[in-house]
Amino acid sequence: DLDEDQPSVSIVNAPEKTILTVQDLDEDQPSVSIVNAPEKTILTVQDLDEDQPSVSIVNAPEKTNSSFSLTFQFSEEINGFEIGDIEVSNGNASGLKSTTNNAYSALISPSILGSILVDIPAGSVTDVAGNSNTAASQVSVLYEAVSGTQENMAVSNQAPSIQNEIPGVFLQEGFGI
Repeated sequence: DLDEDQPSVSIVNAPEKTILTVQDLDEDQPSVSIVNAPEKTILTVQDLDEDQPSVSIVNAPEKTNSSFSLTFQFSEEINGFEIGDIEVSNGNASGLKSTTNNAYSALISPSILGSILVDIPAGSVTDVAGNSNTAASQVSVLYEAVSGTQENMAVSNQAPSIQNEIPGVFLQEGFGI
């Protein structure tokens, strides 16, 4: 009886060395019964996972003036997530740490002033069933100078006066700066 709502299989008087595999393709609970099975009967019941894991990039600031940490949250347990799977334009990622089976954190360090884009492309990792991930929604963070920094770094165009205002420099008549 292969009812779509409750898949079930019944085998009566199975021959010796019977191998039975039941796959549940629609996440219902399969029911299997074997009557008078010989000693060497192998029964495998699998729930076939065909769902791709998704990934969200969270805790991104809108603006920053230094390195910042991001969290990469997957919808299910995944395998093979490495620092190289994080794509960063105008910066780099380092210090990848697993916080749970589904979440990781990394430090993002900006390169130059402007937008930093962070992404996890599709196919970067797989779940325990071997399904590859969908692409993350790309995150953009604005890297800008610390407020007031540019004003404080202004260089004066004014030359010092010649009245011995430069310590350790003494002027002789006839010589100029």
